[in-house]
Amino acid sequence: MRWSTTLSIAACAAMVSAASVARGALDVLQPWQLTAMRTGSPPYRPNSTIPAGLGFTIADPNQLNAGPGHRGTVVFPPSTANCTAQWLEGESPYGRARNCTEVLYGHWAFEVVETSTKYGTWPLQNFDILITRVYNVTALGNLYTKVYEGRAHFEVGATLGGLCGASGICSFQLKNETSPVLIRQSRTACLGDCP
Repeated sequence: MRWSTTLSIAACAAMVSAASVARGALDVLQPWQLTAMRTGSPPYRPNSTIPAGLGFTIADPNQLNAGPGHRGTVVFPPSTANCTAQWLEGESPYGRARNCTEVLYGHWAFEVVETSTKYGTWPLQNFDILITRVYNVTALGNLYTKVYEGRAHFEVGATLGGLCGASGICSFQLKNETSPVLIRQSRTACLGDCP
């Protein structure tokens, strides 16, 4: 009897341990992948209505637990979004939260962060991108939310390549050897399954 009780406890401990490993695999984060970064500006002309701009693609390869649902655990699937910003001469691209293209279960947003005044903003050549990924889903009447943030630096000559033409048109894009840019994200808020 004692032997079977010890064996049962050992078996239960092994099952709990295996379940923890399986669940933990979903909670280990791979970095986000930023690709296709581009920034540019038209030739400078006073009172021009042609904007400067930037754009990029951001991908989250992770599948995250949200919480219990009708058929087991609800998960937030991997997602990809395209993000863009435009501004006119004299306007600042900095400090504004902008939404990216729509995705399932929440949204992506970003902000251009000033890091140096060396180059100015026409075109944008030295800056950070602060990216926010908000996951939302309702299951069994409960709202599950996770919010993650990550930040990356971009600079002409380091991560961006390109040129300005004689006409004043400038275009810079992510260098092939620096793509994708891996962005380490950290959780800033959570409601639901929050290990």
